[in-house]
Amino acid sequence: MDRTVNGKKKENPEFLESIINEWRTVFDSISDMVSVLDRDNRIIRVNRPFAQFVGAEIEDIIGRKCHEVLHGTDKPVSYCPIAESISDKRHIKREIYDPNLKKYFMISLSPILSNNGSIKGIVHVMRDITESKHAEEDVIVKNRAIESSLSAMGITDAEGKLMYVNESLLRMWGYKHRDEVLGRNLTEFWEGDRVYKTIENTLKKGGDIGEDRGKRKDGSVFDVQFSSTLIKDKDGQPQYFFASFIDITERKKGEDAVFNLAKGISSAIGDSFFVSLSESLAKLLEADYVYIAEILDENPCRAKTLALIADGQRIDNIEVDLAGTPCETVIGHRTCSYPSEVQKLFPDAVVMAKLGAEGYVGTSLIDDVGNHIGLMSVIFRRKIGNVKFVESTLQIFADRATAEILRKRSDDKLMIYHDALEYLIQERTRELEMANKELVKEIQDRVEAEEALRKSEERFRAAATSTLDLLWEGDVRDNSLNWYGDIDRFLGHEEGGFPRTISGHMEHIHPDDRDLFLEKVDTALKTGADFRANYRIKCLDGSYRYWDETGKAVEYDNGKPVRWVGSVTDITNRKEIENQIIKSEEQFKRISREFNALLDGIPDNIILLERELRILWANRAATKKAHSESEAMKGKYCYSLCFNISAPCENCPVEKSFVSGKEESARRIGPTGKVWDLRAFPIKDDNGNIERVIEVARDVSARVKLEQEAADIQAKLIHTNKMTSLGTLLSGVAHEINNPNSFIMTNADLFKDIWSDTYNLLKDHDGKMKDTYLGGIKFTELQRLAPELLNGIYEGSGRIKNIIENLRSFARSDSGDMDDKVNLNDAVKTATTILNAQIKKCTDNFHVLCEDSVPPVMGNSQQIEQVIINLILNALQALPDKSGSVRVSTRYDAESGLAIVKIEDTGTGIPQSIIDRITEPFFTTKMDSGGTGLGLSISYAIVRDHNGSLEFSSVCNEKTAAYIKLPACS
Repeated sequence: MDRTVNGKKKENPEFLESIINEWRTVFDSISDMVSVLDRDNRIIRVNRPFAQFVGAEIEDIIGRKCHEVLHGTDKPVSYCPIAESISDKRHIKREIYDPNLKKYFMISLSPILSNNGSIKGIVHVMRDITESKHAEEDVIVKNRAIESSLSAMGITDAEGKLMYVNESLLRMWGYKHRDEVLGRNLTEFWEGDRVYKTIENTLKKGGDIGEDRGKRKDGSVFDVQFSSTLIKDKDGQPQYFFASFIDITERKKGEDAVFNLAKGISSAIGDSFFVSLSESLAKLLEADYVYIAEILDENPCRAKTLALIADGQRIDNIEVDLAGTPCETVIGHRTCSYPSEVQKLFPDAVVMAKLGAEGYVGTSLIDDVGNHIGLMSVIFRRKIGNVKFVESTLQIFADRATAEILRKRSDDKLMIYHDALEYLIQERTRELEMANKELVKEIQDRVEAEEALRKSEERFRAAATSTLDLLWEGDVRDNSLNWYGDIDRFLGHEEGGFPRTISGHMEHIHPDDRDLFLEKVDTALKTGADFRANYRIKCLDGSYRYWDETGKAVEYDNGKPVRWVGSVTDITNRKEIENQIIKSEEQFKRISREFNALLDGIPDNIILLERELRILWANRAATKKAHSESEAMKGKYCYSLCFNISAPCENCPVEKSFVSGKEESARRIGPTGKVWDLRAFPIKDDNGNIERVIEVARDVSARVKLEQEAADIQAKLIHTNKMTSLGTLLSGVAHEINNPNSFIMTNADLFKDIWSDTYNLLKDHDGKMKDTYLGGIKFTELQRLAPELLNGIYEGSGRIKNIIENLRSFARSDSGDMDDKVNLNDAVKTATTILNAQIKKCTDNFHVLCEDSVPPVMGNSQQIEQVIINLILNALQALPDKSGSVRVSTRYDAESGLAIVKIEDTGTGIPQSIIDRITEPFFTTKMDSGGTGLGLSISYAIVRDHNGSLEFSSVCNEKTAAYIKLPACS
């Protein structure tokens, strides 16, 4: 990540020293494998990723040899560059391939020097670049494909100055070297003013396609088809123009011939062109059928029509089988003609019979290298008269059709190359945006200075002025070399000290530059062309200066250049500036890489965001969470990628930080349930304006879980205390209710006997009592109803007694009498009998399904009946109306050995948020209707005392099912 402080340049020593100190502080957080070695390759210090890579503890690594730890050898491996770095005292960065691990690594070695310049040790940084290496190789292949493309391509800046041309474009313009065209304006290679209209259209519409006249180096012009595309920067401003060119001179000649012969041919391209061409051909030759077809690559005996005209009407394109037809004889030949009786000549060609064909002429469509790519045919229902005219006309039209097919194929390929190149340009653009503004300005100034200097030199050579530092004149016949200017003082010699001969001048050229200089001079001597060379020239004190020299032949002898004039420009200062810039770039890139490694080593998710919440950069932890690469995350919205939502998070700390200009924080729950602490830090420019915001996200799910567990434990302690109080309360309530209930049971039993005796007395007077009413009930009806009422009072009192016993049992944790073998089917029947009136009141859809094979369970039959009654009542109360249904069933699960009672209703359901709490004492959703919250709690306790389980499942507003699962008797 680029970093600056208060506008200071990155090459400022104090700034660089502060960066280095920060790096040392966070050494152990760097994700790359880092080690510090002494001169003997012994490890002094390593970070944790290094230890994890070799599978050892840090303290077990310190003091051991590097090659022993990494490679398990007793001496350095052959491809290890450590000895080279120690010997040369220089930084080495190198890619190596480990054949054992089958991985690529980027090795960076930095010598540690003492104050006197001696080497103390080495900083060894190793990074696994296997994936990036494969990606780089893929990019190289694509670049080579573009460079070797037959399509001519070029890139200019926003002002139209050429920045890149491929070999095809150089050849099209008649140049050999890129230096001859780079930096020049694209308008110099155009004959007319059409290029200005192209630039205007590209700026307005983002691209343009058309044809114009190009201009070669030798001044000749040619027809060219072009396609331009505008590439904008992140602010939407024009940055580059990408253009592709096709030399269509030959095609134009063919088109002119066709247009002169058939003026009706349309200027359209693509599918409409083939249709127009076929219609014009049919009209010109008065043919009944005309078609143009392209041969399918996978089967040369099959072709697909590009245009099909029958009786002047366009027909949809089809695939045709050429086997056995006259069209098959065309493939491999130029033109085939059958003026008459074509059906007799090709009896197997069914299609000819269907068309009523009499005459046929076809010609093959052949590309520039002789490949047959298609065919064009005309069919007549009559005998062909002037066959030669038809053949020549067809060949001319065929040439135009071939050119269009080739153009179409070329466009398809060009679009592929265009997309690939556009992708590469966009990638490079994003990288350039990350570069330091100051560094970009320095490089731009240097480029502009070089361009101005080059133009100045060209003007000098054209006008033969003396504006350069030194001028010279040489004659190869006598080896003489005359200098105009103080060459001696320039190179530190006394007057006349520097040689005035060509050979003497050659001896002062740096040995490493001499061969290249001689090669350029020899070429110039042979061809008479101008030459230009950069080289180092030796001064008297042994130092070297950089020269830029040009030469031009001015006199010839027998056609060979013998006398030359030229100029020398000293470019030493420019070279030193270039070297300083390169060194500064390398140092800055190294520090940037170290800080990127530092940020990648931090376990928190760190992302850099612009104001629209688009991601500009992400560290390794964030990319790992998103299962994506950092480059793939760029431009995506953080809320979409991190939380899978379509709008910014509520109370987003990044948005708040953009507004407040301060550090903001928030907590969010991600789509996977993880809890994240989010902190946002604004980044301001020199004027205090907020440019971007860094968001740091930390996973605190474990901490939150611990806090929740602590809260749950506290709630359980409170619940335990409440249950203790509940036991005391229930014991007292049970005692208070039991006394009046005993009185009711005793009196009910006595009144039952009284009724029996009273009935015996009254039945003797049945005739008199028939119309008598007792308590508003007719005596004849009371004979049946009175015993049922008394039994109901007695049974109700008994149920109250059982409930009291259950409350006491709940308070005492006493299981009671559990020795009965309980038949669950009977328990269900008893419960439904008791609740018969309630069932009829609540639903018209009550069903009982009991399996005969359900074995009995050990326990208390009254308690089990009580549980079933309670669950059926809850199901009935949950129904919205009488159309709802309740279904009670029993079954035996042989695999688990459990007897199961299921009570299912189609009522209001239970929300998932409270389903785990419904068996807690006093928890109820029916408080307004008198619910106490004890029914399910007591039922749950009864089932638990029977060594069983009470389970619930529910879909809110749809249904609820309760399951009583009890162990069956063996």
